[in-house]
Amino acid sequence: ELWEQLIKQGYRNATQLKADADFASLHSDPRFTKLLEQIEPAPRFAALWHADIHFESKLITVDSAKESRQSVQQLVAQGYRPQAISVDSNFQLSTSPFQLLFHLPIIPDEEKESLAIEQSAAATALLRLGAADRVWPLLQDQPDPRLRSYLLHRLASYGVDPQSLLKQLATETEVSRQRSLILGLGEFARAKLLSTEEHASLLSDLIRRYSNDPDSGIHGAVEWTLRQLQAEEEIARVKAAFSTGAPVGDRNWYLTKTGAENNNNVALTIIHPPDEYIMGSPVHEVNRFKGPTGQNEIRHRRHIGRIFAIGEDEVTVAQFKAFRPRHNFDTTVAQTSDSPANEIHWYDAVEYCNWLSEKEGIPHEQWCYDPTQKYAEGMVMLPDYLQRTGYRLPSEAEWEYACRVGTSTARYFGQTETLLGDYAWYTRNSRNERLLPVGSLRPNGLGLFDMQGNVLEWCHDRAEIYGSYAEAVEDKEQAEKISNSTYRVLRSGSFVYNAKNLRAANRSSYLPGDRYNVSGFRVARTYR
Repeated sequence: ELWEQLIKQGYRNATQLKADADFASLHSDPRFTKLLEQIEPAPRFAALWHADIHFESKLITVDSAKESRQSVQQLVAQGYRPQAISVDSNFQLSTSPFQLLFHLPIIPDEEKESLAIEQSAAATALLRLGAADRVWPLLQDQPDPRLRSYLLHRLASYGVDPQSLLKQLATETEVSRQRSLILGLGEFARAKLLSTEEHASLLSDLIRRYSNDPDSGIHGAVEWTLRQLQAEEEIARVKAAFSTGAPVGDRNWYLTKTGAENNNNVALTIIHPPDEYIMGSPVHEVNRFKGPTGQNEIRHRRHIGRIFAIGEDEVTVAQFKAFRPRHNFDTTVAQTSDSPANEIHWYDAVEYCNWLSEKEGIPHEQWCYDPTQKYAEGMVMLPDYLQRTGYRLPSEAEWEYACRVGTSTARYFGQTETLLGDYAWYTRNSRNERLLPVGSLRPNGLGLFDMQGNVLEWCHDRAEIYGSYAEAVEDKEQAEKISNSTYRVLRSGSFVYNAKNLRAANRSSYLPGDRYNVSGFRVARTYR
């Protein structure tokens, strides 16, 4: 009663009420609790954020325990384990919302590499022992492709019989396994380990697939393997037959009409992206570039929301010369007509895109850059350029998805530098000397060549630091006037870059008027 009177008179020292030992006997009295509630401020909470490169975290919010079951099962299946739960004071298991925090232990890359190498050796042994049925599933697409890559590179050099691959290819129905088998057979052709009969049989099968298979990844894998079979004339004949400017039938690839007369037309791959994908790099990725605020590569979800086409190769010297015959290439590094075009600034690239739209007969209202403006500082972007079907530069989100094609590793074939020289021209295998012919190294799963290395590739977007996004980020138009003081994105890395800069998430930027002998591009378009 005395306390009630004091509180009415303005007493507010809740700490004394709770801490003074003389009042301990009152703590179990419900009247005491009510008095505390009158004078104590509302509860306050503290939280601790901790970045630990040994764990990846997922936080899910669910409406009830029943609704959490599917989400929890999916995370557990991926290796996540529950770490903490957050509920309110009135929590009811069947009806109350709550949050669950999950942790996924991150296995060091050194251990993953060692395991992948061991597994590839074991798979090679199984093939030699005639137990191939256990090996074929390893050739399928996986977010971490390193085991498959190591296995494909071992086939020819470790005495596997190419007949086992030829027989499996004849009956295999799963698309990504077909791609792998074709690339594996390309390793035998490259090492000249095929008999005359095997060479003839494989050549006949691949020419048919190169013409008819709708999958762009198979199309690219076949093209590389045909080159190992020294079948350049067959490649040229198929390209000439399909230089239509649009896909034939259900094919997810096509060639422009422009350049068909001298086999310099542009080959494109049509991509159907998922609803969203993870863009950027994890905090534990080796050589991850953090940028000035630590957010230059922060992982986030991206939603592209459209079908698009992108060049199978970087635009070559010959292709760019058809547009601008007197362009001042640096011929000390671009020594052949099938090398990537260089000394290209952003304005050159977008002007080429409009020229290609015109040559392909695309209506002016579908061009992505306003042809009435100068291709120079002050250009105003059309507000709906991503909805138009003319040729343009790829958005940064389109480029990274096309490069990754479902993989989560630093590179589309794996994580480390070990196999990089088989997929990319960079400082180690180009010796800092020159650009190399496009399409000469192995393609990725979409059949795209040189997505890492050779020449830096302009994207449409201005360079921006990523933010921390709660929702998937929409890939949409950047309404702006182009300024020579605002940097724009380039991707891929180049022939003078070190391995650390040839990663799917790595970002470069130049001013739009900058011309260097390492800068080029590949074209893209929104496809309907």
